Order: sequence, then C-alpha cells, then structure tokens
Amino acid sequence: MNVSKSSHKMISAGILVVVVSFGLHFGAGSFAMQFLSDQARDASVIWNAWTEHRPILTGPTTSLGNVHTGPLFYYLYAPVLVAFQFEPVAGLVWGYGLFLLSCVVLWTVSREWLSRAASLVVVTLFATSETILLYSLFPWNPNALPLFFLLWCLTMIVVIRNRSASLFESLTLAFLLAVLTHLHLSTAILILVTLLSFILFRIRGIRPLHLLLSVFVFVLSYVPLLVDNLQHANRDLTALQTYQSGQTFNVFSVLEGTWNVLEHIVRMMIFTPFSERTGVSVLLTSFFLLGIVVLAFARHNSAIHRFLLLTLITTAFGLGMISPLQWHYLLPLAVFPLWIIGALVDSMLHRDNRLLLFGMVLPISLIIGIQLGSSIGHLVAVRNGFTVSGYGSEYPNDREAVRAIVAHAEHFVGPIRIDVHRSSDNDVFRYLLRLEAPHLSSDAEEPIVRYLIRRPEDGSPEPPYQLLFENTRTRVFWAEEPLFNEAS
Repeated sequence: MNVSKSSHKMISAGILVVVVSFGLHFGAGSFAMQFLSDQARDASVIWNAWTEHRPILTGPTTSLGNVHTGPLFYYLYAPVLVAFQFEPVAGLVWGYGLFLLSCVVLWTVSREWLSRAASLVVVTLFATSETILLYSLFPWNPNALPLFFLLWCLTMIVVIRNRSASLFESLTLAFLLAVLTHLHLSTAILILVTLLSFILFRIRGIRPLHLLLSVFVFVLSYVPLLVDNLQHANRDLTALQTYQSGQTFNVFSVLEGTWNVLEHIVRMMIFTPFSERTGVSVLLTSFFLLGIVVLAFARHNSAIHRFLLLTLITTAFGLGMISPLQWHYLLPLAVFPLWIIGALVDSMLHRDNRLLLFGMVLPISLIIGIQLGSSIGHLVAVRNGFTVSGYGSEYPNDREAVRAIVAHAEHFVGPIRIDVHRSSDNDVFRYLLRLEAPHLSSDAEEPIVRYLIRRPEDGSPEPPYQLLFENTRTRVFWAEEPLFNEAS
C-alpha cells in the first residue's frame, strides 16, 4: 500500500494529538480526577441498582426546572463503573474514552466538507481546548453531549447527501435524539432541527413504517421515565410546567439570549484564558459571526454548509430562550467556532497564497499554544492544591478537607459521627468517609447520610440536599468499607 508523504504527516500529527491529550488527562494522575456531589449521586444510583438487582428508571435532574432526564446516561456509564469495580478512576477513563471517540467522529464529520489539513486543525483545537479537557475529567451526563451531537451531525450529513433516509439511518437518528435528550433536555431543539432539515433539504424515500418505527424507538426510551412519573404523581410534568410558567419571552430578550449563546461558545473554545475580557469577547464573537456570513454566501456553499448553519442558528435561537444560561448547555455547539476556523484555513489553501496561509498559521498556532498552556496550567494548579474551579472548594491538605466535610454536613443535619479510612494503592490515596446521623434515622444502625449526600428514604436517586464539595487532592469514595482491602 502506497502512502504519500502528506498522509504520513497527517498520521504522525494525529498520533501526536492523541499522545498530548493522553498526557493532559492522565499526566496529573489521581489529582486530575474530579469528584463532586453529582458524581457521588450518580455512582450511588448505579451502585444501588447493581447490588439490589433492579432497573434504573430515571436519570439525573437537570437545571431546567429540576426535571429528571431519561436513564440512558446511567446505562452508558454503568459498564465502565462496574468494570473498574466502582473505583473513581472509572470516571476519568469514561471521560477520556468519550473524548477520544469525539476526536475520531469530529475528524470524520470535518472531512465531509473540509480538507485533511483543515480537519486536522479543527481536531487539534478541540483536543487542546481547556474547556473540553475540564469536561472530560469526570463523569457527568452533559459531558457526553459532544460525542452524540457529532454522531447526529454525521448521520444527518449522510441523509442529506443521499437525499433519502434508509430504515437504519432513520432508527439511528431516533436513537441518537433519544440519547441526546436523555443526556440533557436542552438538546430537544435538535428534534426541530431534524424535522426542518428533512423538509428544507427535501429528504425523500421515508416510508411510513420507517417513520413509525423511529418514533417507537424514541418513545420506548422514555418508558422507564414515564413509569417513574406514574409512581410519583407526575412530578416531572409538574416541575416542567412550573419552570415554563416562570419563563417570559420577547423579541429583544431572545435576540440577546442568542447573542449570549454565540458569545459563550466562542469564549469556551478560543482564547479561553482571556475571553472574560469584554473587548476580547466582542472581537472574537464578531469574527465568528463574520465567518458565518462568509460561509453562508460562499460560492462553494454546499448542502452540508447550509445544514450546519441551520443547526447553529436554530439551536442558538432555542438556547437563547433559556434563562439562566449554563455553559454545559452549549457543549454540543462547542465545535462550531473550530469549524469556522477550519473553513477559513480551507479557503486560504484553495487560494494557494503563501502570504495569506502564513497569516492564518500564526494566529492558529497562537490559539493552540495558549489553549495548551492553559490546560497544563490548570492541571499543575490542581496538583499543587490551588483553587482552580468554580464548582466548589479545594483544600491544601487532608485535615482541612475532612474538617470542611464535617462542618458542611453538620450545618444540614446537626451532630454527626465520621470515620475516615485511608488506603494506598499504586500511590493513589483513597478515602472512605462514612457520615452517620442516627438521630435522623428510624434505624440507628442504618445511617441516612453517606457518600457526601443524604440517602433518600423513598428510594429516589435524588437526595433531599447535596453537599457541594470538591477536593481534587483528597479522593472521596462512595463505596462501602468492605471494598477497601487495606483500610487503616
């Protein structure tokens, strides 16, 4: 098999990207892992389902009115958690696996409409992004959004290119939309994008049976959630109605919200360390919008261009109606600023103008350098015990961390007893904190406070409250004491 020199360079560059990303994820060892109250909750849900041999009916709650999602996230995460015997490193492996798969699918989608060089630029920018790094260091339902959004994009591109949808493609779209909406309800706007794309791009050959089967697959994924709601007086429907009643819309607020969405995805992915500065943010967002306009009116504008623009504009408009806007809602759109840069690189390559090409190489190299330096700086700060995250508090030593846990717990439940067990395995220190408040439990031998969250009495996966605590130097486990082989 003959492989050209350019192919060798692309393969070498791809391997380098993988090596660098591996170093970013695992170079800091156990210090890179993040374990927050959400992770404690999710691990507890899976642990209880695994040990009690019962299905999981609901997913985590979202910030959209505290409505439960479907349970598919837990079923995606559970195999890795079980394979690693419920060790927290499972979350890091799960996140890195999603990251690698996202890079592969991003390359595949980019190659549908960009050159190899431009696609490599896009993947490199994605792989060195501090935002993507942070969201792949721990297991959380929104963290899987980029992968499944890219898979949805790839399937839609195949359908649009062929102007028809086979049974397999129809079922795949239904499954991907189910997964996306299970991961977070904010992705429901993609259902509208799918329908608009089928109409605007005149997708033919959709048989009624295929359509019915696709709808059946989507609805079937929500049967567990429906069963749970029947058991709990339609709590999610009530919560959703309450949330919607508190939302007000007008033209100006939606336009402002749409601008905020576009601004935030640029700030997430380009010059992240400096993006909080108003001037830099406005400049980058204006550049991004200019790139969108250029693509929209480009001579080589293709159906794929139009589909991606439709997806970006419709999704940004839909998310712009949500208040308050959370960064993790925007993870599916995080690739769009990178695609704009890739399209500009492609344009320069087609012009065969070395001066223009050099003018693009310099800022792209600068962006990659800043993003890579920022990612490394974050991990170094974590390893040294500094506060580098807005998700909670970090403590420089174990004693202060335990004190903080006890103080925070007692604030909610009153006096507690705490036993700390520590063991060492391959230089990774592990801690089991067993919090007990017998005066709150009907059975003094069965504590209702553990795993850094309160154990729900009704079997619901959601705790009445959460201890919002983060300490990246002290690993806090949800596991029971028998799982520790060398507790001391």
